[in-house]
Amino acid sequence: MSHELAALFDVEDPVPMAYTLEVSSPGLDRVLRTPAHFQRFAGERVWVELKIARDGRRRYTGRLETVGPDGID
Repeated sequence: MSHELAALFDVEDPVPMAYTLEVSSPGLDRVLRTPAHFQRFAGERVWVELKIARDGRRRYTGRLETVGPDGID
């Protein structure tokens, strides 16, 4: 993406002075912390690591179905 934007900026020259173009992404490792983060990714595949094991497991992978006041499903 950054290469395509850089090429477009070189042609269109929207910034009249020297600049550095940086395009970043939260990537696959993004930590979801707030309810808004969880809501944004509802319906997506997630990887969850618990601090305390549940049913003998700490790591789970699945689809984040719903987000509500009582937690996530």
